[in-house]
This record gives sequence, C-alpha cells and structure tokens, in this order.
Amino acid sequence: MKPLLRAAKTKMTAVAASVALGIGCMVTGALPATAAPGDVTAYLVGDGATPVDIITAPDGTMWAANEGANSISRVTTEGQITSFPVPGVGPNSLVFGPDGAVWFTYSGTSAIGRMDTSGTARNYPTGVPNGRGSDIEVGYDSKLWFTMPDAQLIGRISTAGDVVRYSGVGAAESIAVGPVRSGEMYFSSGAGGLGAIATLTGARRSIATPSATSTGPIHNAGGNVWFEMTDAQGRVKLGKATRTGIVDVDVPQIVNVNQIATGPDKSVYITDTARQRIVHVTADGAVEAVVNSGADAHSSTLGEDGNLWVAAGTSSTPGQIRRILTGIVPQLVVNSLPFTTPSTGLSSGSQVLANKAIWKYEPSSYAYQWQACANQTETTCVDIPGATGASYIVADSDVGKHLRVGVTATNLNGASSPSFSRPAATDGAAGSNAAGLSKVASIGGEYTMQLLAPKKQKRNKRKYYIVIFSAEDTEGTVTFQFRKGNRTKTKTVTISDDEASYRWKPKRRWRKGYTTVTATFQPSPGQSELTAAVVGSRVRIR
Repeated sequence: MKPLLRAAKTKMTAVAASVALGIGCMVTGALPATAAPGDVTAYLVGDGATPVDIITAPDGTMWAANEGANSISRVTTEGQITSFPVPGVGPNSLVFGPDGAVWFTYSGTSAIGRMDTSGTARNYPTGVPNGRGSDIEVGYDSKLWFTMPDAQLIGRISTAGDVVRYSGVGAAESIAVGPVRSGEMYFSSGAGGLGAIATLTGARRSIATPSATSTGPIHNAGGNVWFEMTDAQGRVKLGKATRTGIVDVDVPQIVNVNQIATGPDKSVYITDTARQRIVHVTADGAVEAVVNSGADAHSSTLGEDGNLWVAAGTSSTPGQIRRILTGIVPQLVVNSLPFTTPSTGLSSGSQVLANKAIWKYEPSSYAYQWQACANQTETTCVDIPGATGASYIVADSDVGKHLRVGVTATNLNGASSPSFSRPAATDGAAGSNAAGLSKVASIGGEYTMQLLAPKKQKRNKRKYYIVIFSAEDTEGTVTFQFRKGNRTKTKTVTISDDEASYRWKPKRRWRKGYTTVTATFQPSPGQSELTAAVVGSRVRIR
C-alpha cells in the first residue's frame, strides 16, 4: 500500500441540496477534480442526519446509521446514497449478520433492529426498559452480541429474534469477537481491564491490562483485538490482544479513539475526532499514514474501492459520507492469476487470449503486455513490441519459446504492478506445461472457464471457490463438488456477472488431507455455442 499524505489539504466537493429522508431517497456527489491520496469527496445524507457508523457489506456496498434522522443509508462506491427509515429512535451501531441482513442497535429505543438489503426493517425488543444499545457484533456462535451499558447488560440475539441477557459485565460499551479460536466475545466498559464472555456457555472472566487505568472502543482486525487504553499518566494508547497476551502500542499521533476499523493486512484505521484525523496503524503498531477527516467524523470503513468511507456530521450540520483516497491500487485476489487460452499446443498463427484474473479494489481499466520467454524461467522473458492487446497472434519468431501475458490494473488511486500468467509452451519449446488436474477448460469456441481454489484450507474456515468465464454475458449454472473418500458435499449456484462462487466451510468432522474440488459448468438453454465442462483441483484440508 502506498502511504497516505501526512499533511494533505482536504479537498471537498459537497452536494448543495437539502434532503427529506424517506424510502428510496437518493443523493449523489461529484467526483474530485484530482485523485491524490488524502483527497476528500463528501456526499450529502441530509441536514441533521448525523451518520455515526458505517460498514462494508459482502456485496461491496456500504451501510451507514443516521442517528439524527432515524434512518439507515445504503452507499455505493460511486457515491449514490439511498436512505431508509427505521422503526425506532437513534440507530447507532451496525453489523452484517449471518443471514445477510443489517443488524443494529438504538440509542433511544430498547430494541435490536434488522434491515434486509431492500430496506425493510423491523425491531426485536430487548425486554429491558433502559436497554440503550451501544455496540453489536457477530460471535463465533453466529449469534449477534450487543451491549446495553445503562442496564449493565450484554445481550445475545439469534437471527430468529430470540434474546438472552447476561449481567455481571459492568457498563460494557464496546464489544468484539475475541482472538482466533478463543470462542469468546471481548468487551470494554471503561474500567482498567477487559471483559470476556464465552459464546457457548456465557461464562464471564476478566482480562488484566496492567498499564491501563481505563479501556475504550474495541475491534477485531484479522484475529487481533485492538482497543483504546489510558495509562496512569493520562496518555491514550492502543492495546492489542492476541492469543498469547496483550501488547501496549504507543501511537503519539492519537489523543482520542472514537472508532477502530479494519484495514489491509490486519492493520487498523483509528478515528481520532479530537484531532480531526484518521490514523492508519499497521499490524506491528507503526503509523502508516495520517489523513484529515474533519471534527465531526465518527467512524470509517475500508470500501471495496480501496478507499476510506467516513460517517460524519452533527445534529446542527449536514450529515455526510466522505470518501478519502488512500492510494491503494488494485491487487489480485488470493489464488487468482492471469492465464492464457489455450495454454498448450501453440503454433505460428495461433490466437492466444488473455484472462485478466480477479482483482480487488475496483479496477476501472486493464493494460496488457505479452512476453516471449526462452524457457519457463521468468528471468528469460522479454516484452514483445506492440503486443499490448487482450489477445495475441503467435509469430514465427515465437515458435520454440514460451509466451506469457502481464496484466496491469488501474483504479482511481493509480496502477498496480503487472501480474503475469504462467508461461505457455509453443511447438518445440523445451519442457512442458504443468501436469495434473486441469483448472482451465474450454466451454466452446474461444471461451474458457477457470476454477480458483486455495492450496490449503483450515477446517471450519470460510473460503470462496470461484469459476471465471472469459465469455461475456454467460448464463448457466456451476455445480461445485467437494469429495474426500466416500464423503461428498455438492452445491449448485447460478452464474452472475460471469462468475459463480460458493463459500464452502468444511466442518470439523471433515477428514484432514487432500479433498478433490470440481466445478461443472452447464450452460442455459439457448446458448448453443457453449458446452458443459468440468474443471478441478485438490485442496489440502488441515
């Protein structure tokens, strides 16, 4: 990640319009004239809306809680905002539940709210008269855990709406899932230590933080639990709780922690409202960057576009969702690489197609560079002059060599480094292409499909298996099968946007060792140019 500007001037483009919030209300903002790290673009939510929390959804949209307007907004990375009313007062903390809906707490209603992605909302009473909610998170048990500091309770609610309450937790304000495999929820209540509650049994315990006189907001980022702590000298620090203990992290740039959000590579973004800034802290505790956020910034989230999106506003000012450019350029999705079709049997005059693979952080364009290699070693590869398209015709001079293509992706923050396909052998080339279960197959004509599967996977961990189609507007289904001995798991999904994915979570009873993963493509009726095909791979289950 490129560092953000530490002293960037804030450039803001706001929408000069008043907004009456209601179902289907949309507001958009203008794009900035420049695209430099630290630049800010503001999108208006409404006067007095007071957005106080914002999260990123699995589908890449963002959702913000507007405490002052009693609404929740759906925000796209293009800056389009659609606001929906809620049946309560002061929605203030959001999380996406295991059912794909937004679950939230209220500052003025003793209930937990649920909103589906169409904007339809309902409440589930907590059964506590003074049950103001402060924070909410999903636990290891796939239940939603929330804090009620005024009532000195922590609640747990299922997606069916069943509520269980736990006392003996003090005035718990903030809650987060505990470190990896802890099976606990961690919470802070302003006291000198942290609290923990087991998700299966409800057993409570205290976690000592010797150098802290009080603790504040808490958040799990990549398995580590970060929290605000104040020492005996009144200095604000960060604490990081791992499976092996608690580490003090002194960050002089921070004087207040209003919210903690997950960044790339287990890093965190700290919203410091007192200093009107957001501080990016790496997993090791180093300051990566500091950006201006405004005095009314409450929380932030890293968007699918690789930029920070900030919920900001007060009861007397226009509520805004602000985008702050981070400098994060596109990155390949894990296990994804560009590939060529065909990858064998290349002769003079053959056409080779490039598949760009799957990239994160919303690329807007791609560039290609074909290379000829003396062998399969990348140090022997050189650019082919003028070969910069998505396809290439093998020349006479390429015969006996290997070919590969480099793909560079560009988004608003800039261009990535090029990523290269594996070298494909032409006729007479020394060596051969890798043998084994094919991950690429033809589905008719020049169209191909590719299966992406991790090499290793831990049991009970969520993973995506994706099939990429080089054919545009492809319709049909993909059936994923996971086989180990006489045990199988099968799931059929519909292709959407040229991709089909299934989140397979092998249970603990699934045996260790190699599991065979296959994806079978079946075209929709009427697509006569396409044929069914099967691709496969092997995954080592640990």
